[in-house]
Amino acid sequence: MQTVQIRKYVKYFERVNNELQIHLKKWDSESIRNGFRILGLFLAKETSPIFAQRVCRSYQILQLHSRLWTTHATTVTKSTKLNSRQWFLGLVFVSLCEQRVKDKHKDTQVKEKGAIKKSELVAHLKDLEFIHELTAATVICPECKDRLVVDKKIPNVKYCHCPNQVSVYNRKISEYPWLPFVETPDLLIWRKPHETKAGLYVYKVYGYYDDISPADFLETQLDLNYRKKWDNSVLKLEIVESDPKNQLDIVHWEMQWPKMFSNRDYCFARRHLIDEQDGIMVIMNKSVEHRKVPEAYGVVRVNEYWSVMHIKGVKGLDQPGVEFGLTYYDNPGLSLPGWLLNWAAMTAIPDFLNKVRNAARARRKQEGKKVCLS
Repeated sequence: MQTVQIRKYVKYFERVNNELQIHLKKWDSESIRNGFRILGLFLAKETSPIFAQRVCRSYQILQLHSRLWTTHATTVTKSTKLNSRQWFLGLVFVSLCEQRVKDKHKDTQVKEKGAIKKSELVAHLKDLEFIHELTAATVICPECKDRLVVDKKIPNVKYCHCPNQVSVYNRKISEYPWLPFVETPDLLIWRKPHETKAGLYVYKVYGYYDDISPADFLETQLDLNYRKKWDNSVLKLEIVESDPKNQLDIVHWEMQWPKMFSNRDYCFARRHLIDEQDGIMVIMNKSVEHRKVPEAYGVVRVNEYWSVMHIKGVKGLDQPGVEFGLTYYDNPGLSLPGWLLNWAAMTAIPDFLNKVRNAARARRKQEGKKVCLS
């Protein structure tokens, strides 16, 4: 693969070599700047965005020192006697070697960077307790103790009839940063603005399903081959590296976006914890880098992603009745109008969780036996 990429780059370089020679043969600072400007534009359009960014960064550094080069350019060219093509391909070689060294370093560090510590999972064993507290503080009337309306009324829910009571949609209540956002028959969703990313939100979900077991719910999410069958947004989904002893996987996932957008892909660490005694399970995902999953041209890598799901069995891990909490954030690298972002979040989160529920129910029906927890 590396050889193919090098040949690809050399082919591109030869196409612009003639034009670059015009600017480089004088070896003054202005000509060098013009030559690298052409190179940057060409790479940004035709080659890997990552490689283009590296070369453009090199151009910026060279531009910073252009005044010094102007003074010594004549001496350097006479002593080295390099033609522009040799010098340029030399730059390519250095850039590729630099990336190779970085990749090796990333590979040795991936388990440190990507490892989700057991202590992180343990810290989320009481997430549902906080969600119950959040529910009482934000969507329960303090006077009559009935439910407050979020975005719409749901059948079979007893709502507050106190005078002057209005919807609590997107309304800050008490000291909690979480704002009520969406309600469905089985889910409550809150969100809070990201601390540093304007226009982006972190989401928190509470759900209860009475027709699937916690074991089915967990295994449906962990079984990637099965997910390829029930999730039609999946284009690629595979385990890149695995550590069964610690129940840790590095996963690559590419998902299909609408035609007017580039597809998104994720490289993330995934680890889960099962506490059979208390009937609790925790799954955590967070984005990482891995040398086996380079960014692909035409696909946008989501580098800011994490999620934590707390699952609790109402009657045990293998009996129907699952209560869960999900906290989730990702940055798709796209600025969307507020109304479109709201619509996407209001539909995407419930739709995905409903898919998981239906797939878990179908899994149990097909297997007709207890699910063996990993």
